[in-house]
Amino acid sequence: MSALSTLSRTFILSLFCVSLFFGTTVGFAADSKLNLNTATATQLESLKGIGPELAERIMDYKKENGDFKNIQALANVKGIGDKKLAMLKDSVMVKKSSKKK
Repeated sequence: MSALSTLSRTFILSLFCVSLFFGTTVGFAADSKLNLNTATATQLESLKGIGPELAERIMDYKKENGDFKNIQALANVKGIGDKKLAMLKDSVMVKKSSKKK
């Protein structure tokens, strides 16, 4: 019985260590910035202060105006003022999308 108990403890400890490794990796991924030009509405909604309506307005803005040139251009979207822009600036980035127009 003690061999099974030792094996169980070893397995649980190994599982814990693996979860720590992948948990840290996921944490780093969560810290990466969201590209406004390639983000989906669902991804935008994951940002603090962005709900479904505002995410849709951002998507509509991209459809009408093309890719964002810089983060400051978010201020052109109805519902995003200076405070919200300041809150979002560390969570988003702007890179050209790979879509051909």
